[in-house]
Amino acid sequence: MASENPAGAPGAPVIPLVGIGTDIHAFEEGRELWCAGLKWEGEG
Repeated sequence: MASENPAGAPGAPVIPLVGIGTDIHAFEEGRELWCAGLKWEGEG
């Protein structure tokens, strides 16, 4: 039996996707550390 409101159709509920991500960057001693647009003082 077909649904009256298949996923992706106008009026279908929006289900947010949530999870845990990992973002790893190598850094070099003596260089400024910037991550996500933020400067991390004393971490480089």
